[in-house]
Amino acid sequence: MAESFSERLKRTRCSKKNELGRCLSQEDAARLFAVSLSCWRSWEHEPPRHLPDNRSRIKIQELWPEVFSRQP
Repeated sequence: MAESFSERLKRTRCSKKNELGRCLSQEDAARLFAVSLSCWRSWEHEPPRHLPDNRSRIKIQELWPEVFSRQP
């Protein structure tokens, strides 16, 4: 079964480390992409409550392209 957008986003976020070597938090990721924490949480919700807008989608593609790459 294919991995959903919210699963890929969460997996990617957790693979990124903060300055202390810990998994990047939802709050840190929301700050990185200049969105509210509730917006970020709605993207990671399964199923997503809504998907990123164009500005956010472009920013995610620039910084974390693996979120949108097709996985076999």
